[in-house]
Amino acid sequence: MEEKSLVLIKPENECIALDAIDYLDENLKGDFSRTMLMQIYRVPERLIREHCRNIKHLPCYENTVQAFLRESIFLTCYTGEGIISRVRFIAGPTDPIVAKRDFPESIRAQFTNDSLEAAAREGRYLNNVIHASRNPEESREDRYLWREFL
Repeated sequence: MEEKSLVLIKPENECIALDAIDYLDENLKGDFSRTMLMQIYRVPERLIREHCRNIKHLPCYENTVQAFLRESIFLTCYTGEGIISRVRFIAGPTDPIVAKRDFPESIRAQFTNDSLEAAAREGRYLNNVIHASRNPEESREDRYLWREFL
């Protein structure tokens, strides 16, 4: 079934954003298309708070919001058969340390040295490079939320 997956290159990754998207493009198997990559220099606060609502209960929430507010991000949308799972596989596990151990070819293994443990211990934003929709419902929600930039 043809799906859509929103992909967001997170704050603090401006210098590697194009490399990460190129890496994703090169490693996706099968047919796909994607929208033009958009750099968003100033993310509206209401938008990022809504995007991060699922971590609102965590100590890192406010630091994550602030990271999005002070740094630019990159946004695109992929379309293709089974694209959500294909993109998520190449992105790798949420924790870059797990990605390095279990999926060394993933974006999170290749493009960051951060870890969930260190970010939690330091009460800060986890720089795991990329957000990719988890399932078709989240993809619809993500695309609706970010629609003004797609």
